[in-house]
Amino acid sequence: MKAEKIGEVLKILIETGSVSLTEHPTIYKSITEDEIYNDLNDLCNKMGLYLSHQSEVFYASPIPLVKTFTYTNEEMKKELGYSYNNEDLYISLFIMANIVTTFFPEAHSNSDKQFLKVSDLLNIMNNKTEAMSHTFNLDEISYKTSYNFDIVVKKWLDLQTVKMDKNDSDTKKEYGKSSKMQIINTTLKFLVEQQLISLSDGFNEQSIYITERFRATIFNAYNSSEIQSRIYDYIESIK
Repeated sequence: MKAEKIGEVLKILIETGSVSLTEHPTIYKSITEDEIYNDLNDLCNKMGLYLSHQSEVFYASPIPLVKTFTYTNEEMKKELGYSYNNEDLYISLFIMANIVTTFFPEAHSNSDKQFLKVSDLLNIMNNKTEAMSHTFNLDEISYKTSYNFDIVVKKWLDLQTVKMDKNDSDTKKEYGKSSKMQIINTTLKFLVEQQLISLSDGFNEQSIYITERFRATIFNAYNSSEIQSRIYDYIESIK
């Protein structure tokens, strides 16, 4: 009976990424039983997943440094598309990290920030990569944090802000990797598909809103990682 319950819970977690009290009341309540929860948590860990709980929803999130949002680096490059290479992936991950530190500048379970304008995200990326370009020991920092900031800085500073469609000089190319806005838009599109953020238009400008899945994944999983925390601490310290 217990094995059947765990199997049922795990099936839903793998298929949808979450089990909520609203959508799955019976299954949700079974997870709250200590014996079921402990066995399910152990099983998730063996599968490379982190079982987290927030706002009456259980989430299956990737264990930090194993996968990012259930994807390996190679899988994520394929999901992002546009022939993404490692350098492009590093920039996308840096964009994600800056979204995290903007909404969660410190280890709080709740974010006071309601939304982030896409134009402000662009400015954050510009300001932080410019600041890092003047850091004399960036290669040492990259080694300590296991993250190649040096590549991010060089690649980002070489990119033009937007790229126009060669067939229509008045149309900007929205997705891809050949401009700053293309990489930002491609990264945001991936996060929307993962149900981690939503985008809304206001006064002709898009804004980023984080979801409950985002909150649970970032706060409960990523903030618990020593290395990931050092990366976010460094990003947050860049002025």
